Amino acid sequence: MPQQHIFSFKEDNVTYYDQAYQIEFTKPNVLYMLENLSMIIPRVKGEGDKLVLNKFLLELTQILSTKKKETRDIFFDNIEDVMALRKSAEQGDGESQYRLGVLCRPDHSFVLSLDNNALALLGSEDSEKESFCLFLSAAKQGYVKAQYEVGKCYLSGLGVKRNQEEAINWFHKAAEQGDAEAQENVADLYYNSGKASKQDELESIKWYRKAAEQGNARAQYMLGIIYSKEQGAAQDKDEALKWFRMAADQGHVQAQFRLGSEYYDRFYLNGQKDEDRTEAIKWLQKIINTPLVPGEIRYGNVDALLKNLSEMDEVVSLLKKAEEGNAKAQYELAEHYAKGFGVKKNNDEAIKWFCKAAEQGYSKAYYELGAAYYTRYQEGGQKDEDREEAIKWLQKGEDVFDMNASILLLRILQSSR
Repeated sequence: MPQQHIFSFKEDNVTYYDQAYQIEFTKPNVLYMLENLSMIIPRVKGEGDKLVLNKFLLELTQILSTKKKETRDIFFDNIEDVMALRKSAEQGDGESQYRLGVLCRPDHSFVLSLDNNALALLGSEDSEKESFCLFLSAAKQGYVKAQYEVGKCYLSGLGVKRNQEEAINWFHKAAEQGDAEAQENVADLYYNSGKASKQDELESIKWYRKAAEQGNARAQYMLGIIYSKEQGAAQDKDEALKWFRMAADQGHVQAQFRLGSEYYDRFYLNGQKDEDRTEAIKWLQKIINTPLVPGEIRYGNVDALLKNLSEMDEVVSLLKKAEEGNAKAQYELAEHYAKGFGVKKNNDEAIKWFCKAAEQGYSKAYYELGAAYYTRYQEGGQKDEDREEAIKWLQKGEDVFDMNASILLLRILQSSR
């Protein structure tokens, strides 16, 4: 029984049906069909099928063009245009060689060639080699985008044996002609050289800066990383903020997180200035629902940072009331210091404010004050006065039937026997 291959193209619906394999593709499955074109194309029979297939490929191109930058740059109305490009490439035109090289790559292997009146899909293994050869021909003519692609091929081993020295060579050629992506790659190679030398760091800064000044967001972010390093040769917090901000303004998520984190640090450690808090909240809120690279999260997730900033507001409010003599505020402020909520954890400050609340007869503070004194006794050289104060306030807690105070008091007294 002969195989039947049916293509139909009606309004927004594209369907391919293969009776022998019982396979049917419609527009919702278009990307899956893309992966299986190598199986489908050899079965195309007759001019009618070719015309419908050409329409289908146009549909594929339109869909993929929204996803791939290179496809947006290279758009063909029909298969014959691909062959015209190939002819121009064979005649030595560098731009045509580069553009055809892009189309030959495996991630663009939906492009077909028309050879001897037969449709044939560019095979993925052959297309890698062909793509590299086309890029190399264009690169040798000085075509900068092709030089960058040759560097990528050597770096990744696409269509050619992996060779880092050749990758660096071609990235340098493109970078020196001003290609921002190549400049970023050159910088990456210096930054990740593994030598950790000052010279490599300075070279990486040089090339990241060249790319960053052309608006490359990742290069701007990487400059921020380098300038923010505590032990780096080029440490400069203000310069780090400058580059993080430039990348963040372009929507670079990691830069937004780092910028928010840097302002968080400034607010938390350097006097709690309102402008630092405002900037921290602004940038952290931008990415509240955005997944982050785990290695970029130094303090936990964004929610935790924002929560801590909110608790800092509460500390400011409690401090004002505590200084006015409000016992409940003194107790709650002490809790913040004891647990590190909204302020840096500080047991001495906790004791100070628990003591003020306890001396006003705020009974909840008795146990907490006794426990804080006993913590200081254990961690601060076991001074007798700290142990005595702990027993004194825990006894007061026991007098008001605080079970926690009774348990800790018993443990302290038993430990001295």
